[in-house]
Amino acid sequence: MHEFVEESFNIEDTFEYILSIQVSLNGFSFSVYQPSSNKVLVFKSTALKISTENFLARRFKEWIQSDELLQKTYQKVRVTIFTDKFTLVPKSLHKNEVNEELAHLLFKDGSKLKFAENLVDKAKAKLIFPLPDGFNEVISEMIGECEINHPLKLLINRLPEVADRHSLILLFNMRHLFVVIGKGERLLFANSFKINHSNDVVYFVLTTLKQLEIPAKGTQMYYAGKSDYLAETNANLKKFFASTSLFNPAEPESNKQISNEVITENISLFL
Repeated sequence: MHEFVEESFNIEDTFEYILSIQVSLNGFSFSVYQPSSNKVLVFKSTALKISTENFLARRFKEWIQSDELLQKTYQKVRVTIFTDKFTLVPKSLHKNEVNEELAHLLFKDGSKLKFAENLVDKAKAKLIFPLPDGFNEVISEMIGECEINHPLKLLINRLPEVADRHSLILLFNMRHLFVVIGKGERLLFANSFKINHSNDVVYFVLTTLKQLEIPAKGTQMYYAGKSDYLAETNANLKKFFASTSLFNPAEPESNKQISNEVITENISLFL
């Protein structure tokens, strides 16, 4: 477990803070942010190995019950859920059309699923993704009103604009890889891949760039997340790209006391 608590944090003032939670099969983490001081006051993470999304809601509820901070009232609560199931649709598409049509076309047993919808301003699109079974009920019971996000919404909206170059972000989530490519204000590609080796990442990335006719040497690559393959993949890809670096957003003051490794593994908490 990683843990950080800033000296100025006051548990009685949580209504002045923003709580951000990251949820994945690899575990849970959260940060408490104070807008008035632009500081992350609290960060905690719990590493887990959850075998399937079917158990995610139950383990999430147990985790919330185990920490007093997660049961407090906040100015705002954001929950980011890592799932490889998602789709981008035009911003103009009506919500009922999404639920009735895309659910059946894109997701198994779509009629039984509950969906979250994110507006992705940079792509002028909506990102639709299913919630794990029972998760919406746990949110309602344990948290109440909150913002539910997919990590790609956060990444796409913060996709770096590099002069005369394409930007590529690789977001690792153990055995899943999210790939986002853009240039300037345009989103060109967003997808997820299942990976079982660092060579899979190299193959998917280079093949995607080739299909899009984007030269790797003219592309700035960023990476974030957590995976056994991350370090080896970065070493293997460096020779193909103009440059590679950790995707690290503009840092609130107290982020300086949190290592870059911890930030990138819990990137949704710092966007």
